Amino acid sequence: MQQRQQQQQQQQQQQQQQQQQLKLQAKPDIGTDSGEELSDTEGFVSDICQYCNSSELSDLLLIVRRSEEDDLSSEEAEDCNENGGQFAQLRQREFHAHKFVLAKSSEFFRTILYSANWPAPSVSASSNFAAERSLCELVEDDACFQCFEHFLRFLYAGRVFINRATAIGLLRLADKYQVWSLRQQTEQFMTENAQPPNIRNAVLWYPWAKHLQLDKLAATCFNTVCWNAKQAVELDEFLEVGPDFVRDLLHTGKLVIEDEYAVLRQLLLPWLGVGDRFQRYVVEMLPMIRFPMMSAKQLWELESSSLSQTEESNKLLGDLIAKAYRYRALCPWQHELKQAEFSSKFYRPRSYMCLAVDNIKVGNTMRFGLQVEIRTQSGPVPSPIRDADWKMGYQKSCDNWTFKLVSQESSFPAGTGVTVDLVALCENDSGDIVNYFREKNFQFCRSSQFHQCQFDIGKGPGRRDAKTLHILLRITSPKVPPAT
Repeated sequence: MQQRQQQQQQQQQQQQQQQQQLKLQAKPDIGTDSGEELSDTEGFVSDICQYCNSSELSDLLLIVRRSEEDDLSSEEAEDCNENGGQFAQLRQREFHAHKFVLAKSSEFFRTILYSANWPAPSVSASSNFAAERSLCELVEDDACFQCFEHFLRFLYAGRVFINRATAIGLLRLADKYQVWSLRQQTEQFMTENAQPPNIRNAVLWYPWAKHLQLDKLAATCFNTVCWNAKQAVELDEFLEVGPDFVRDLLHTGKLVIEDEYAVLRQLLLPWLGVGDRFQRYVVEMLPMIRFPMMSAKQLWELESSSLSQTEESNKLLGDLIAKAYRYRALCPWQHELKQAEFSSKFYRPRSYMCLAVDNIKVGNTMRFGLQVEIRTQSGPVPSPIRDADWKMGYQKSCDNWTFKLVSQESSFPAGTGVTVDLVALCENDSGDIVNYFREKNFQFCRSSQFHQCQFDIGKGPGRRDAKTLHILLRITSPKVPPAT
């Protein structure tokens, strides 16, 4: 990653030096007489564009082959054709090119075409040329093969049309051939179009963003999927993602979904059901499900489910359910046992919608300045009974919201302290989560104690689309004194 950044900086410095030299050359010493600069930039670019894939003055023939390992299925071919990929069934294309044009924009082509330490490209005679010209063969997979002509046109024109269908191909070509300006602009386009509610784009683009170490794009895609996990896992494209994507989702606590049972039933098991994934990944991924966060009824249902009858998972599932029952039995007494053994992620809740305690219309000014009574479960052990009372107050200044959480006498199980995470979810009119805020580790140990936090919903993705705020309270663990 650092090497790429250094290469980009070097290229930018070279371009700045070249521009400075051109400016000096364009301003000869003509004395002190006033004048003006003549420019035909648009015409110059237009003249260069006309040579794209033109045999005129061409000194290089590019032969681009489609990888044999990446044959398009009929559905993929149809999708490519609908999105401008009229060459979906071709296995090879030839492009007339000009070494200088390619080398000026691409460090890759500059190296292989002009470096003395690089083997010279093979030479091929063509009936269209009076002289011999160099030949360069490239092999690309489907996505890049479909977009190569668009990519080549960018090298000549400095602009290219991009949409969802061509974004991945252009990004990968720009990265592979070290065309940093195209890579940067493509990443920006994808980052803007991976924000909520573009859940499908986020699912498709996250693996490549992570692979190419595009941190901002990867974070945007990941957040969009996490905040809208229910919609994301219902997409056909989700069943095609790799195991790394699923691991990342199972590791995070930002996953917004109904409850942990839904993480297992709606996210993991359908993905494991494709091909031989169950046999390959169930032992690794099943422990990433936070079984202690399930209700007693859900655990009982799992004990008699087909998952418990499968050879690859029955013993492992039994061990994990046993840990969940042990947590349910001992966690309420953790204060007396003076052991903090339930501190790992396995025993911490995600952002479950079943933990919602209040919903606020963003434009409802009647709620501002008032405290409302809310109820939660009395401790971190999942329970359908809400017997812990709290008070929540709201203040708003422009897009800046202040939340004030006040404990009551019944907020504490068995008189012990609790730790609370406050999560605010911004939802649009279509039911998509467009922003997510979280304040962690509010410590409460007595009645009438309060904590407050501020969220600026005017920042981040979807800031103009937020219509409803969902407030979740996650009771994470009792306050345990150190062992003596």
